[in-house]
Amino acid sequence: MFNRPPNRICSFFKILLSVSLLASMIACGGGGAKAPETTPPSTGIPGTDPGATSAASSIQLLVASQTMPSSGSETVQITVVALNNNGRALTGKAVVLAVVDPALTGKAFLTNSLPDETDANGLFISKLNLGTNKANRTITIRATADGVTATNTVDVVGTTITIGGATS
Repeated sequence: MFNRPPNRICSFFKILLSVSLLASMIACGGGGAKAPETTPPSTGIPGTDPGATSAASSIQLLVASQTMPSSGSETVQITVVALNNNGRALTGKAVVLAVVDPALTGKAFLTNSLPDETDANGLFISKLNLGTNKANRTITIRATADGVTATNTVDVVGTTITIGGATS
């Protein structure tokens, strides 16, 4: 039927094919994929974050809850994060917090421990207290660090008035 070539010829062609494939792969050189560049993690300490500035270029003002009960039984945690130009949290940044409350009396207030600056993790934490005014309203919190300002709001909810009377 078919004349089969001797085994030496088949082995020779297998070796030749393997060497050709290997040579082609080496000649190609890979060239397509590049190892991703990595940025070393930041310590938050100015001068250790490559290309970073020590000034806050943005701040985040986070509230643990967007609402608080008008009963005054709960506080809302306020967290401020001062970020450098690389988006890394900064330590030791002075933070000024202010409350803008439309209430005329019994205004809401903030409590926090001293000093008024970001901690070793780059965070400044405070508590929003309702005050003695139990009216429904929106309280605005404003944070400033290095001249950069952010705001957020908390709604006071829960006060209702029901009026009843005799039916006719």
